[in-house]
Amino acid sequence: MQQITLQPHNDQEMRLIKQLAKTLNIKATVEKETSKQKKEREFLDSFDRRSEDVKAHLKGEKKLQSARDFLNEF
Repeated sequence: MQQITLQPHNDQEMRLIKQLAKTLNIKATVEKETSKQKKEREFLDSFDRRSEDVKAHLKGEKKLQSARDFLNEF
């Protein structure tokens, strides 16, 4: 038997997945996210947001602080 791992982004997606599994009579188990997994997910999510900021900056849509200005704050 094969397994599929789904990682919903919010409660609405979680409810939808549970309802689909119930409707299709598929056995579904929910595993709680550990604190390490949560930190890892949050880091990766923030990395995605930062990369979008860089893309917007390169397109001229957003102004980011220069590394020199950032370091001068210290």
